[in-house]
Amino acid sequence: MKRRAGRLAAAVALLGLLPALSGCAGLNNVRELDAGQHYRPSPAKAVLLYGSELQSPWAGGSMARPTALDFEEYDAVAGRNRGNCWRFNHTESLLDTTKIGAPKFSAFIVDPGYFVLNRFSAPDRAVTDAAAFYAAPGTVSYVGTYVYKGEKNGLELRRDLAEGQAAAGQFPGLAGPVVIAPTIPVRENNAFLCTP
Repeated sequence: MKRRAGRLAAAVALLGLLPALSGCAGLNNVRELDAGQHYRPSPAKAVLLYGSELQSPWAGGSMARPTALDFEEYDAVAGRNRGNCWRFNHTESLLDTTKIGAPKFSAFIVDPGYFVLNRFSAPDRAVTDAAAFYAAPGTVSYVGTYVYKGEKNGLELRRDLAEGQAAAGQFPGLAGPVVIAPTIPVRENNAFLCTP
């Protein structure tokens, strides 16, 4: 009887913890803006803005290739990505592989700090930057536009403030100063693994 009561108490305690544990797994404190949303960055938040453009058809092939440009939160002091199995602050922006020469822009509400291009966003393709980009509080921080030059040449980053200001204009409800996101070199850009 005591053994059964002990098991029952342990099961109840575990069930009581499940909502707390399941609510934590995979938290992402990044929100994508849509064109109809009104938003002004505050001292506690920033907007990370970036674009993608194809100047060459996206290469197909027998293996599926990622068609996204995603950024992850970066720890400038430790020199590595901040993601772990419980919290993974990141952006998710799909490339439009059907249009050549037309940039597509994405904007995300983020906590101020550094963000680095996810290493899986452009595998086997050269990316001409190895930098983390700073999303400054109270600003629309423009990373630039990643331009796909073809399978051999990979992605090139174009950083032009006028283009960033025009890109912010595609989100009519977005207010706040547009700045070019300052950069620091990336020491490590490794993925983290979650194991049971």
